[in-house]
Amino acid sequence: MTTFAERVAVPTFRAVLERLAVHQNAGLLARHDPQCLARALRMLCPVGENTSDTELLDLFKELCEDVAVRDAVAGGEMTWCSVVPEASGDDRDGQALDAAQDRVNDTLSKLIPGGA
Repeated sequence: MTTFAERVAVPTFRAVLERLAVHQNAGLLARHDPQCLARALRMLCPVGENTSDTELLDLFKELCEDVAVRDAVAGGEMTWCSVVPEASGDDRDGQALDAAQDRVNDTLSKLIPGGA
């Protein structure tokens, strides 16, 4: 049996963090003070309780970079060879997209442990 947190809260918080990363990449959060962003991230991320604002913002920056790569691969703006140079076979684009999504998931797991 799964808990409410495992079933609903964690996936929702992960989705919100991804959406915040998309907004950050689009420049929609640029006018906000970094401390304000850190406070918002702290509400979503259990790891935020034990990290400084700088560390939390660094993790969020990593997530933003990973989301940008994933979205660029998905949009055809980045080729598979820049993400997974060792990819082979007919589905190299799919392998690159999977690898890019894995990076997003890994960074999300750093922010919200146990939420794979």
